[in-house]
Amino acid sequence: MLQRWIYEGELEDPYNEFFVACDDSVQEEELWLRKYSMREDMLPSFIGKALAQKIFSIGKSLNFIRYSCHDDTLVSKPGDIVSDRLQVLKYGDIVTVESSIDAAYTETSRRLLDLLSNKYKLMEHFRALKRYLLLGQGDFIQYLMDSLGCVLLLRDGLDKAANTLYRHNLTGTLETAIRASNAQYDDPEILRRLDVRLLEVSPGDLGWDVFTLDYHVDSPINTVFTPQAMHQYLKLFNFLWRLKRVEHTLSAAWRRMVTSGRKFGMIT
Repeated sequence: MLQRWIYEGELEDPYNEFFVACDDSVQEEELWLRKYSMREDMLPSFIGKALAQKIFSIGKSLNFIRYSCHDDTLVSKPGDIVSDRLQVLKYGDIVTVESSIDAAYTETSRRLLDLLSNKYKLMEHFRALKRYLLLGQGDFIQYLMDSLGCVLLLRDGLDKAANTLYRHNLTGTLETAIRASNAQYDDPEILRRLDVRLLEVSPGDLGWDVFTLDYHVDSPINTVFTPQAMHQYLKLFNFLWRLKRVEHTLSAAWRRMVTSGRKFGMIT
């Protein structure tokens, strides 16, 4: 049972004896968070909590790698090596068992991190969230705000009532802001995930009150960027966007005052 779990990610427990439990009703999208659980009351006396946690993580990681990351390179282990380790476990050589589990844990963790970092570009997604939802891409944000606030040039300026806005027009403005800034050099896969979202409209809301940027994530990245985490990013964007709007408005007012002062000086 332990052998198949740590080398294949398979859980065969017809009599409900193993300390790892599986909920078959959980969908693949929630595999990492909800499908498997550890039952500490079922731990054998010779397996401590730290070792049990590693065993639990190995099997869960193997399943995540295979079903969510679509990679099965770690599942195909030479049968003779597995049998030798199982024999050691069976006869109670705990030191060797712990060493084998540590090796499997290290290898599985390294493979999982490698897949998320390279194949699924985890760090690129972190940087994209920083640039776009946390307003780190200054030239892009400035152009976007200038465009969205210019009612005379746009059919959907954000100074209008929120219920008169059309998402497809705002999406066009977003694409223009990308092409007009250094954001155009970003990975097309990253830019494809960037989108416009309109929040629920309340009576009296302006476009500024309901406009937000959105960033789409899918499996397996949504295991890291959970709906709860993305909701927090959305709240941060809304807060920073409002601060940026205040800065933008004050800067525009200052420019108008300076221009008016110069014109007045020329007249007098």
